[in-house]
Amino acid sequence: MDTVRLKVKRFIQEPEMAHCSLCSAASICNYFNKKNNYEMIKKVAKKIFKNIDDCGLYSTETGVLFNKIGFNSISLISSDVNALDFSWNNISRKALIKKISLESKRKSNEYNKFYYSLKKFLDNKNNSLIIDYSYGDHIRESLDRGVPVWGVINWTMYFKSIKYKDDKKNDTKGISENHAVVFYGYNDFGVYVLDSRQYEEKGYKNGRYFIDWENLHAVMGFGDLLILNV
Repeated sequence: MDTVRLKVKRFIQEPEMAHCSLCSAASICNYFNKKNNYEMIKKVAKKIFKNIDDCGLYSTETGVLFNKIGFNSISLISSDVNALDFSWNNISRKALIKKISLESKRKSNEYNKFYYSLKKFLDNKNNSLIIDYSYGDHIRESLDRGVPVWGVINWTMYFKSIKYKDDKKNDTKGISENHAVVFYGYNDFGVYVLDSRQYEEKGYKNGRYFIDWENLHAVMGFGDLLILNV
């Protein structure tokens, strides 16, 4: 029996557009206000960010988007230790922002654009960064409050897909694809996922599927969650 399953509307992303973040954000915003939809969220995003059609949004940028729509407090849960460090949980907010700001200005740092967007996210004093991998705990806590969760899974890993580079199959030089979804329910065995991508495969056509907890933690990898504090 399901412990929680929220009624969340699905928006289908436009073909060839990197809009999984936008659609997932739109589904959550619509849950709270039926006037919110994909087109409205896209319009707001295009006023703030560039190249969202091709590049999509960082989790941090999606957090800023939620702020612009009216959600004043967002928690970013991440264990991306390529760019973050667990020791940062133990330093002051002021020191953290200073550290991130310095790194965002280093052109030699491959994560400088991410750090820049993270600083923008943390410029809102109500937003927070929690470096943690207990994704299941955070998802359950939010859903128990009646709040759907924006999250990122490794799409390539979950669907056991070949990697791609420049839209061509390349198993050795291709890169894996991260994909934003909505977690809208759970039970003892796993979590219910709302996906904006169009699928032809059986069991995925309606964009709703179920991932076991064990598999979820594997396919999230260094993925992120955005928790709305409402």
